Formats: sequence, C-alpha cells, structure tokens
Amino acid sequence: EHIRMSFSPENPRTGDTVFLLATVFDNNGFPIDKGNVSAQVAAPDGSSEHIDLTPVPGGWGVYKTDFVPRVGGKFEVTVSNDPGGQKITAPVLVEQPTVEKVGQPGNFAVLREMSEITHGAAGNTSQLDEIVKRISLLPEPKPVEKRFRLWSEWWSGATLVFLLAGYWTFRKLSGMV
Repeated sequence: EHIRMSFSPENPRTGDTVFLLATVFDNNGFPIDKGNVSAQVAAPDGSSEHIDLTPVPGGWGVYKTDFVPRVGGKFEVTVSNDPGGQKITAPVLVEQPTVEKVGQPGNFAVLREMSEITHGAAGNTSQLDEIVKRISLLPEPKPVEKRFRLWSEWWSGATLVFLLAGYWTFRKLSGMV
C-alpha cells in the first residue's frame, strides 16, 4: 500500500483535535518529498470531509493534518496520494461522552447503592429531617495525628553535630579532659 498512517490521541472524544500523520512511499519504497496527499474523513452520520495533508519539513515523506470530530462513533479515514495511486483506509473510533440531561430525574437506585457502599444514607425530600438527625448523631471524628519525623530533617542532624562540637570545644578549652 506504500502508506503508513497514525493518529493521535489514540482514544479521541468528540471535540478533541485528532492529528493525522501519514508517511508516503513510492513504488520502490523510498519516501516521497512532493505529492498530493489528502484525507477523506467519513463521519458515522454520513457526512464527509476532504482535508489536504501538508508535508512536514525534513520529514522524509511525512505529511500531517488535523480534524475535529463533532459526533461520536466510527469514522472512516482514507488517506491517498493521487499521483502515485497509493491509498489506505483505517477506522478511528471517537468516544461520545454521556452527558446528563437537564431536568430529568436522577437514577435513585444508583444513588442508594453508592450510599450503602459508603455507609451513608439516601432518601427523598420527605425524609430530609430523618437524614439530618442521623448526621447529627454521628460521633465526632478522631483527631488526625500529624507526625513530624525529626530525624529525617537535615537541620536536626546539623544541630546535634553543632551542640556536640560546642560541648567538646568547651571541655578542651576549660582544661577538662
């Protein structure tokens, strides 16, 4: 096929910029410097986009471009070099993030399960007073001990050496052996 294609990021999401790199070789396997390399990006909703790839300076047959997917699904990207007749097609899976719909009720089964796992409480608005009472009856949390490792600090060792050196010097100067 004489074309290698890669894209980044590997797992794109809608709205991300997808960078395409294509390395194009001639029939003898040498990278081409001048070519008319283009990409055809077919979206899952049926729309299609034609993009021209630009050569990377000093890239030895490397061409680049980018596009931004607006929908999620399986995109078909076809990179071709018209003068040489090379063509490659590869799928690009674009992830569609799930967004909560505004105004729709929450999934209370999931919320109850989360509260059970975390040893909490769940309820609706009519049970609000009961939940507030349960929270107020909880015991105070134990104070957090913050330990300070004195011997792992450089200045504690330097202070000890300084004090011992001062003690030794004082004994020598005062005549004590």
